[in-house]
Amino acid sequence: MHEAVRMIAALAAVLCYCCCPAGALKFIVVPIPSENSPVLDLMAVAAQLQSRGHDVYVVADHGSKDFAKMAAARHSSNTTAEAMQYIHIPPEATVSLDDLLNQATPAMTKSLKTSKLAGLKLLLTLQNLLVKPCKALLSDNTTIQQLKALNADALMAMAVPSPNPDSCGCALSHALGGAPWVDVYGNPMIYGPLSVPQMASGNSLQDLKTVKGFLKNLASYTFLRAMPWIVEVAGNPWAKARKDLRLPAIKSAITPVNLVHWVLGRKPETCEPLIQTQLNSWLIEYPRPLKPNQVLVGPGTPRPAHPISPQ
Repeated sequence: MHEAVRMIAALAAVLCYCCCPAGALKFIVVPIPSENSPVLDLMAVAAQLQSRGHDVYVVADHGSKDFAKMAAARHSSNTTAEAMQYIHIPPEATVSLDDLLNQATPAMTKSLKTSKLAGLKLLLTLQNLLVKPCKALLSDNTTIQQLKALNADALMAMAVPSPNPDSCGCALSHALGGAPWVDVYGNPMIYGPLSVPQMASGNSLQDLKTVKGFLKNLASYTFLRAMPWIVEVAGNPWAKARKDLRLPAIKSAITPVNLVHWVLGRKPETCEPLIQTQLNSWLIEYPRPLKPNQVLVGPGTPRPAHPISPQ
């Protein structure tokens, strides 16, 4: 993954050198959810930028700050990790991936055992649980004013795969007056034709030749396309949070919702990141077209095998 990390950092640096004034640039890094493998990639990019003379500000509480420093030092050095500036936020304004999974498990226990669509349902649950800490962060006026005062050139965050186009990175971008944001660990929902194995179906091309495999694929195909409607019908938690925080509404994945915005004279914003790096592997996912702002980084090549130390 070292090559992938260097490529992401190069893309972010090229973007800023092309679009921002010369000299040291300011980056806000938001590792939420914290303490998980995507944070390793996010902080690796931050470390690359810090080592190139840019100013990196990491938003973290005391617990997640240590993990962020470790992640930054992993692909650079302790000196680089310590050189970053860490903006303290209250514990309720962040959450680790383990905590999210622990919160999601009670509601998912039965489904995980019986449903073939459990993986997709889990993504919906995690996205909903992420709203609470993000709302706490956006409600912390002291932190928001501190971030605004930085007048940062870009905001780097990551988004959980979801049919909902909103995310904490996007909401924070709007709260800071529209600061451009880069989705460093992009994992968008994957929509393919029924003739290929669907995301989270677990099918292979051979499976599609059986009745059981076809029906399983059809269920995943249908649920994937129903997920945006489920989000809106069940009550979009991000839309409610934006309303409470007086942030602009965003364009929905559902046309009728956008029509309502139009009838009411609203002008919803978009959550499309300036750059979204795809860390997906086409070795296990069928190729699909990329948008102009999307860059594929990967598939990652595993490190050569070596004996495991007894320690």
